[in-house]
Amino acid sequence: MIALLVRQFRASPWPTILLAFTVAVLSLIATIIPRMSTQLDDRQLASSLRDVSAVKGDVSGTWTTYSIGHLADGDPWQGPREAAETTRLAQPEPLRSLLRPGQFLGVQPVRTEWIPPTETGYYRVEANLLIDPDLPDRATLVEGAWPEIGSDSAPFQVAMLTTFAEKADLKVGDRPTPNLQITGIFTANDPDDTRWGHNPYGVSIGEEVEPALGTKLVGGLFMAPAIAAGDPSMRLQDPFRYDVYFGLNADAVAARGTDIAELSAQLTGMLAKRWSPVPAPAGDEPVGADNNPMAFHSELNSLLERQLAQQRTTHTLIAVSAIGPIGVGIALVTLCAQLVLYRRKTAITLLSARGMSPAQLRGLVAIEGAVAGVPAAVLGQLVGQALVDSPTHWWSWPLTLTIGLVPAAALAWVARDTSHLGRREVASSSSRWRMVAEILIALAAGGATWRLLTTRGAQGLGTDLLGAAAPVLLTLLACLLVLRVYPVPLRLLVHAFKRGRGFTGFMGSARALREPAGGVAPVVTIVLGTTIAVTAASLLGTIAAGTERAVWNDNGSSVHVSGPRMTEETAEQLRAIDGVDAVALVRLGSDNSALRIGDKEVRARVWLSDANLAETYLASRDGSPLPSAVFEKGSPVPVVVGGSLIPGGGKGTLQGLGDVAVVGHLELLPGVTSADAWVLVSTDNWPDKNLSSAKTAIISAAPGADLEAVTAAVKELIPLAHVTTTETQLQALRGSPTVDGLSRIFILLTLITGVLMVLAIFTAQIMTANDRRSAAAVLRTLGLRPGQLRALTAWELGPVVLVALILGALVGIGIAALMLATVDFKALTGGAFTPSLYLDPRWVGGVCLALLAATTLAVGFSAWLAGRTNIAHELRLGEER
Repeated sequence: MIALLVRQFRASPWPTILLAFTVAVLSLIATIIPRMSTQLDDRQLASSLRDVSAVKGDVSGTWTTYSIGHLADGDPWQGPREAAETTRLAQPEPLRSLLRPGQFLGVQPVRTEWIPPTETGYYRVEANLLIDPDLPDRATLVEGAWPEIGSDSAPFQVAMLTTFAEKADLKVGDRPTPNLQITGIFTANDPDDTRWGHNPYGVSIGEEVEPALGTKLVGGLFMAPAIAAGDPSMRLQDPFRYDVYFGLNADAVAARGTDIAELSAQLTGMLAKRWSPVPAPAGDEPVGADNNPMAFHSELNSLLERQLAQQRTTHTLIAVSAIGPIGVGIALVTLCAQLVLYRRKTAITLLSARGMSPAQLRGLVAIEGAVAGVPAAVLGQLVGQALVDSPTHWWSWPLTLTIGLVPAAALAWVARDTSHLGRREVASSSSRWRMVAEILIALAAGGATWRLLTTRGAQGLGTDLLGAAAPVLLTLLACLLVLRVYPVPLRLLVHAFKRGRGFTGFMGSARALREPAGGVAPVVTIVLGTTIAVTAASLLGTIAAGTERAVWNDNGSSVHVSGPRMTEETAEQLRAIDGVDAVALVRLGSDNSALRIGDKEVRARVWLSDANLAETYLASRDGSPLPSAVFEKGSPVPVVVGGSLIPGGGKGTLQGLGDVAVVGHLELLPGVTSADAWVLVSTDNWPDKNLSSAKTAIISAAPGADLEAVTAAVKELIPLAHVTTTETQLQALRGSPTVDGLSRIFILLTLITGVLMVLAIFTAQIMTANDRRSAAAVLRTLGLRPGQLRALTAWELGPVVLVALILGALVGIGIAALMLATVDFKALTGGAFTPSLYLDPRWVGGVCLALLAATTLAVGFSAWLAGRTNIAHELRLGEER
């Protein structure tokens, strides 16, 4: 048997090699896609952990006490440090590695104040008394020395930030109050360290504006860390509040396949327990009253929930995209199995004549398939593991072995009936089993789609199986539709050419009607590959456009400024900056006003602005959403309302304003709010002219302006402002691991799909090569030119390719729309609303052109080969037959 297999392989090796190559590609896909998906998840989780603020992400706890230890014992912070490390080490992995060693901050509840010199421009200075035991390691002294504990009658020694000292006009040796003396002035070593989120006065100061008094300066004064052991002078009447916090080590979750659900459960368990802030006492000694166990808190779980939703969406998209090349690969394996037996048809006939039973034949070809498939599958997995560095799942090798046995199953299935190894009509079959199969597929596709639509928004973990199954079933339904619809226009063409004088058109359409592309498998291949590729391209373009819209909605315009209070004078200064086109200030008119429209009343937030707001919105991607009527005078007063709680039209009343007429309804006010209920009123129409200062400024940059220069000028004008630009945010989101990772996966799968589609078409053409060459030889002797012969070959393949490409593209767009309606894409775009379908010409057009070019290449090459038929050789073979 082995000798027979070797002889058969030597006689015609390349069909078996093509079969093994296809299996290797399938194994490669099954290996790299889960690994790339895991890699994407890890990168996105690490990126999100790096971006989350320390206050929201870090795990922190608080306890209050007069003393954390005894100064005579040396470092009073040794006990709390040991307790914090014990708490961290008690957590399971991966939470333990995610948490950095604990850090501390002591805060005195009573602040100190003094009146600074007039030349500072501040009417008062307010200082928080703080203790940071790690400050000497995280900051550098510019002048003086770090504070120490002095005598009972000496003032407390404190250190302060350089910016605070400059603003308050203080230097080393000064005594702002009788009980405080400046001994050191420092600057932070790394201002971007997340620890300063818990200790903001270690890197910055604050300013509070009181319209009637002026501006108050707020900062921090850092006392000696040893004061935590107790104030020897007993002048501190209130105990310190001590914060212990564990920073997040984002690199700890990189490249390790972190299970977010498991991590979230571990964090929940940690937050549910109470932990001692000091080491456990020896023996039965009770813990002191001041050191009662404390609870930790963190908002990290909300971020992990968003990551879970994002992973669920990305996994569904990746699963749908991977189905394309996998389905094309399986169809190609079936074609290759047919080709292997077709090339050995003579030998199979002889073996059957010599007594080989069908079961023995199936066993023989199954062994050949296993010998060719298993090593190829193993090679595909090894290559995939070398290309993508990611943890290997336990199920990867069983899956690889299963893929390796697919050729054996395909060869055995094809060998069950060797009478159909030649040409076979595609659309002529009218068996009841085919009808039953089509009905079952149609019912399954309809049921999966209905179920997907009715379970929209359902939460779950892992891949959305409905989201992955519905596109596949719809694609199979499209394949059946192609096979059913395809003969109709061809029959019309046959009748039309029959009445004419064009032999090529008549003969070509007749052959195409008899056998499009060599069988069912190529039709399924083209439709499936095109559908999934176009779906992936449509979704990728939608994600990119949705991300851009989300950024513009969040920022409002080119530049967004928030933070300190701004006046009209500030707005004029902003307009004077080179590159600024328009500036709009947005004020809060009322935080909670009653809005009544018809019989419905809601509490809404009222925002005030002028017509400059519409001008700043003009720079956005979709232009200004505000109707110009909102800034006109009138009675009732025109307003724009927003949010899901407010009706979209009509007249009503607004508390503090009177009668209003709704001239527009928006989901959100870009750059300002996305609250459930809000109202925008023109500043000129607001009755209270004593307006408060604005905390939001929206700036539109002139076309071609240097946004970095504009941002720098704004920060120089308003030093404490938080300034964001649309360009920077777009660059960050487009370069995010999710968008970048999905783009790479989609592009890779599309390329693999295109290659497999071309191979499938070539394989199908080779199946009918002998019949085509025989017919070509006869037709050439009757006067058919080589060009006409090539046209006949193109007719045989071209129509079904064209129909399959068009229908596949349409179905792909429809599936993309279905997924947008049923899968949560907000987690990918970062916006508040689900993005609408956007067919990006670069993605959708590029994929369609690439697939069209691939299939045209296959058709053209097959036609070129047909035109080179050796007439004498084929006629001689015909005589021998």
